[in-house]
Amino acid sequence: MTSRGGVRRKADTRPWRWQLAGLVLLLLLPAAGQAAPNILFILADDLGSDALGAFGAADAHTPHIDRLAAEGTRFTRHYVDASCAATRVGLLTGVSPARSGFRPAGLGISPETQTYADALRALGYRTWHVGKWHAGFASRLAWPRQQGFDHFYGFLNQFLLREPGDASAWQLRRPTYRDPWLQRDNAQPQRQPGFLTDHIVDEAIARIREAPGDRPWLLNVWTLAPHTPHEAPPAIAARYPDTPRGRYLAMVEVLDRAVGRLLAALDDAGVADSTLVLLAGDNGTDARFLSSAPPLTGSKGSFREGGVRTPLVVRWPGRVAAGSRDERVVAYTDYLATFVAAAGGAAPGFDFLDPGRVRERPLFWEAGAGRYRQWSALSPDGAWRLLGAATEAPRLAALNGGGNGAPAVDALVEAYEHFRRDAVAVDYRFTPLGERGRGILTGDALGRAPGYGGRTAVLCIAPGDTGPRQVLLDQAPLWSLQLEGGRVTARVGELEASGRLPAAQMTAVLVDSYFNHALAFPKQARARLRLYAGGQLLGESTTDRPALPLDVYHRPAYLGSDRGGGAPFLGRLGRPLLFNDDLASLAAGEPEDRLVRTLSARACASAAFAGEETE
Repeated sequence: MTSRGGVRRKADTRPWRWQLAGLVLLLLLPAAGQAAPNILFILADDLGSDALGAFGAADAHTPHIDRLAAEGTRFTRHYVDASCAATRVGLLTGVSPARSGFRPAGLGISPETQTYADALRALGYRTWHVGKWHAGFASRLAWPRQQGFDHFYGFLNQFLLREPGDASAWQLRRPTYRDPWLQRDNAQPQRQPGFLTDHIVDEAIARIREAPGDRPWLLNVWTLAPHTPHEAPPAIAARYPDTPRGRYLAMVEVLDRAVGRLLAALDDAGVADSTLVLLAGDNGTDARFLSSAPPLTGSKGSFREGGVRTPLVVRWPGRVAAGSRDERVVAYTDYLATFVAAAGGAAPGFDFLDPGRVRERPLFWEAGAGRYRQWSALSPDGAWRLLGAATEAPRLAALNGGGNGAPAVDALVEAYEHFRRDAVAVDYRFTPLGERGRGILTGDALGRAPGYGGRTAVLCIAPGDTGPRQVLLDQAPLWSLQLEGGRVTARVGELEASGRLPAAQMTAVLVDSYFNHALAFPKQARARLRLYAGGQLLGESTTDRPALPLDVYHRPAYLGSDRGGGAPFLGRLGRPLLFNDDLASLAAGEPEDRLVRTLSARACASAAFAGEETE
């Protein structure tokens, strides 16, 4: 599929409301006489609001960021996720990272998912990503060049900064700012003598200087600073006490120096007045370095205000008020709509640069799995925060005085549960192949197949002849479901579970898997596969050394036969229910066997066994 100007864009496999909005976005070009701005988006790692002079930190030396704030607007209620990977996925896609399986980490953004880089490129922009990615690295499908960026220079994950090896067997080690290994586009990383932040800013400045003036550009500059390790250059480090806070603030000055160089580059290139500049933090400050203070209690990893509320500074001469303060609720999932609106297009969502708009929708967060799951909801008016956990009753806390009174807790809980049910359901595309429910599953490549993180699949079947080997589902080498001699077998990677299928005219087969590859912390690695049928556990398989299949997630899954049409299933198949979470997390503290029965009943209730499928 090709958009205007020959720019190739991704196939859209999202629900109809997003498809319609995508068509509107791609057809709208900037209005006549209104030039689309360049966009420079600086994202800092572990930067809380309590670390900048412009936001009240008296001992922070941030003159360049303070200048940016004086020339633009400070957003004081800017919400992100509590961890860097989840925030980046939400920023790029405009939807909750839970939809991409990030809680807080995941395999990556599926290549079919539209990012703001895709949207802007379709509107004529050049798109560059410089610096940290951390939105998926284990599969090339999730790398920046596959997510709408024309060029990439930086590092896919901070654990790859120190001699990472090749993409077939990454060696994840402790990060470093010194002599980092950096990657250009899809090539192998190379060692770059010098200081990480300098390399990132040098590359960004080169892009600004060399950009032709015929088209606007998007430039992501996502720094590691002020994230650990705190390895500030000696001249900067010497200005601060040798304490956790002092070392952290030295890295904040490293960031500020980078911002100053980027702003100077815009001035030198003569594009400062035509460039929308944004500076934001990806999550709250680490509590080891800065202790939080009211009203921003909590820190990185927490769903309290200090963990998910970070600074946002925006400068857009002539369009954004200078020296102002904006107290509206804005969120990381608003960036796609905001960038597209600035470029003259339209996309669903909240444009936070429109001063007349107010975001009156609840916000939701979640992290962890099973009994460790934590979640939170912000009320639509932004005045109350609900904190929940899988094993605890939710707690309501007032923010900014509590507004016009406390909301009903039950209503917020119900809204969160509705959000979660929608977020975990995989929205795949089904192409029928004749009769008996056979077909091909495509779309949401990195969320559809098990083998990374938590996944659950439920398939309702009406068996026919039970003699020969029959394929229920085939997406080898990732996973498969087969039936032979009355036994059903599930394979996910190297794990296998099997058991005898219950004697019934119609039954649901459920595959529950959880894979934690723990690439940075190998001792935590583990994987589990469970197979259910008729509501009963048939078999289970585990390993503490799960293998990671690379670059085959894009393959379609064949329902009712193998990929060559062989070993056809002789009964009838319903369309599967797929979820990007494991059974324990889906159960949310409730008995798992009850959820198995519920999902099995739902799969069979929706199964289309009557008539032939030819649509």
